[in-house]
Amino acid sequence: MTRQEHQNQKNNPNQKNSPMNQQRDADAKQRAQSNELAFDTDRTYWLERYNKEPYYEAGRPFSDYEPGYRAGYDGHTRYGGHRFEDAEPRMKADYESLKADMRMGWDKARDAAMAAWHRIEDAMPGDADNDRH
Repeated sequence: MTRQEHQNQKNNPNQKNSPMNQQRDADAKQRAQSNELAFDTDRTYWLERYNKEPYYEAGRPFSDYEPGYRAGYDGHTRYGGHRFEDAEPRMKADYESLKADMRMGWDKARDAAMAAWHRIEDAMPGDADNDRH
């Protein structure tokens, strides 16, 4: 490979194995692992309070809400830095692509996902997604 080809590969973010893409992929993997750990840690938090949330429907078990909470954490990993409302169409599509294991459609899971998203945002310094006043 010539020096110019090497430089072009290094600077071309559209090339699959470019250093920029490798770094972006590594960063995304690290965020995903971090949010997975955060959800595992916060699972107890949600388990203890899901039935006190305003969106709770009497008689529904935690297992109905858990995928919504997980969608909030996963969505924040993928789309953090945006407002929840701006990321929601993509989060909904992600959620619905996995719906085979879900007992709640997005319309019901949305509030749990949004609560989880805001729990992450509230733990960050400042107003990371610019939606709190």
